[in-house]
Amino acid sequence: MYSALVALTGAAAFSSAEPGRSYFDGIYWAISTMTTVGYGDELPTTVEAKIVAMTLMVVGIGYFAVVTGAIADRFVERGREQRADDVEAELHGDLAAQIDRLAGHAQELVTELEALRLAVASSGRED
Repeated sequence: MYSALVALTGAAAFSSAEPGRSYFDGIYWAISTMTTVGYGDELPTTVEAKIVAMTLMVVGIGYFAVVTGAIADRFVERGREQRADDVEAELHGDLAAQIDRLAGHAQELVTELEALRLAVASSGRED
């Protein structure tokens, strides 16, 4: 929407600043200038048209830079989310493995404790 508004405004300014140029010539010129194609078949010849051209070039390049940055940001954000999910899954897997190891150690300790109780109980009977 913004780029259409800039193109139409630039076209109106070009056609009014350049004698003998139609509004359609202005639209063609504005779009080729905004997209930095600049074929060179429509050139500004008056000072006013050159000022419009410079303004439109800066606005066009700036607009496309913002759009490109927004698209790149989405890709980067998607990568961050994926890495965060991977790390979380890895941590969860590590945590589950640690819990299993601790449960095994606890069971070993319980078994050892029961063996010690039996040993103490049997040594107390022998005395």
